Amino acid sequence: MDAPIGVVDITSLDAPAPRYGEVNLSFFNASALYAGQFAANRGEWVASLRRSNLDVWYHAFSKLPGTPSYLDGFGKLSYQVNDQLRLTAGTLYSQDEISLAVDDGDEQASADYTDQYYWVRLEHQLTDALNGTTVLSLVSESVALRPRLSTGTDCSAPVQSRTNATRWRSDA
Repeated sequence: MDAPIGVVDITSLDAPAPRYGEVNLSFFNASALYAGQFAANRGEWVASLRRSNLDVWYHAFSKLPGTPSYLDGFGKLSYQVNDQLRLTAGTLYSQDEISLAVDDGDEQASADYTDQYYWVRLEHQLTDALNGTTVLSLVSESVALRPRLSTGTDCSAPVQSRTNATRWRSDA
């Protein structure tokens, strides 16, 4: 199977305070985000988690069998090593799932998508006019499609790719 090629380079929220947190509940999802600073503000961390409420609403208002849901999480740890170098590591996880069935249960189908992204970014400030970024990333994607008829069938398609990129920019 051909694997998609790309570089994961995500810029996220910077910790706005030594300790910061929020919890949200909406029609579509429930989420929590926490962030903080450490080492005299030279380092920071961010963590978030979100879960869909679609399955709850679907079961409350629909008589059709089925379940849509999603879950994702994000984490970042960043540290200013010195005036010329900042190191950031991050991860992003997402899972989407949908299940459908007919009333008698003989025919079912489900689809599960799981994506995992990991990256390390080094930001270099060599001089006032010359800076650069090096990104190393790993992407793992998995797809499982499961049609279940009276004969039963299952197919899965895992994909994994490793990428890296280097960018240098002069602000002169």
